[in-house]
Amino acid sequence: MKKILFLGDLRTGGAEHQMVTIAILLKKAGFDVAYLSCDESNFFLKDLEDVGISTYRIRNGSKILSLLKLTI
Repeated sequence: MKKILFLGDLRTGGAEHQMVTIAILLKKAGFDVAYLSCDESNFFLKDLEDVGISTYRIRNGSKILSLLKLTI
């Protein structure tokens, strides 16, 4: 089962740390996990890559980012 986790960035904050921990635990439990963010920060990027979690970034100016801003 695929799980996509979304958070604005991968900075050094508590919420980011919690989401990365959840992503890693889901991956270790056998889920296919991907991590989606809107920011270029990458403090936790290596932690995700080390366990094989794909990371995707939505670039500024993209239509998807504009749509997400409308729904939040």
